[in-house]
Amino acid sequence: MQKGKNTVKTSTVKTAGIANLNAGAVYIAPTSGWCTGASVAQFAAKHAAGSLANIIVQPTAYFISLGITPANWVKHASGMFCTNTGTRGHQLQCYLQGVQASTIATNKRKAFKTMQLATIGGNGASNNLGVIAKAVTASGGKIITGNIASGNTLCMLLSGTNSATKKHAFFGKPLVQLVVKPAVTIK
Repeated sequence: MQKGKNTVKTSTVKTAGIANLNAGAVYIAPTSGWCTGASVAQFAAKHAAGSLANIIVQPTAYFISLGITPANWVKHASGMFCTNTGTRGHQLQCYLQGVQASTIATNKRKAFKTMQLATIGGNGASNNLGVIAKAVTASGGKIITGNIASGNTLCMLLSGTNSATKKHAFFGKPLVQLVVKPAVTIK
């Protein structure tokens, strides 16, 4: 294990036939502060056996300190969260509050008509990145491709901004963290 600035503290989990599975590894943003889908994919390949299902999305202590809840979401003064599209707002909430896996829409046309892409939060909501990826994909979003400029919501939360041209007040303060939590049975 290593400790130090910009290092990842990991506990290597050895399982038969599964390489690169490091339980407890935490995603570290690039030194530029701008996260990309490619850097998330690289993290998954290096620490989560290449599977989003082995990664959990957790709100950071910084986000929790902002006091944003599902109840006050729309009223919150931050431009980072008061989005002008229901789709972006839904994606942000999926990452921050988890989704009910059984409610993820498979019919995109119907989903967009009703904007019920997945039920957010509540008892039993999943914070597994693989599950969230399905909900976000249902709304046309992408997880491991693109960047903030192309509308990658996860990268916005990891970078602390929703603007590619102007750094948001949260820039450099991740609002979520990605942690490897293996979805496999360890023998």
